Amino acid sequence: MKTDKEKTEVIFRKEKDKTIIALFPYLIHDMAGNVVCYAHLGQHGGASYNWAIKETKLAKENEYRDLYNELTQIGYNLHIVKKRNYTRYLNEFYKIKP
Repeated sequence: MKTDKEKTEVIFRKEKDKTIIALFPYLIHDMAGNVVCYAHLGQHGGASYNWAIKETKLAKENEYRDLYNELTQIGYNLHIVKKRNYTRYLNEFYKIKP
């Protein structure tokens, strides 16, 4: 698959059951303000950023490596970050607002 030319920022988080999720803090999923997330099972979906930060922990490189590889294999050009810039998030959200 062809790799994106632009970088996509991602935050890898670990749920209590040890499931690793990828949060895309600037890819808006819906009008409720949820962001796109990705996991091995279920793949793309939406998630509340605030829920994810409250209910999960930042994943370590050795924990998210498999998910990172899966995402790059489907074409993502990833830039790993630890948190989102709220102003940038709002700018992206307002782009989709009617």
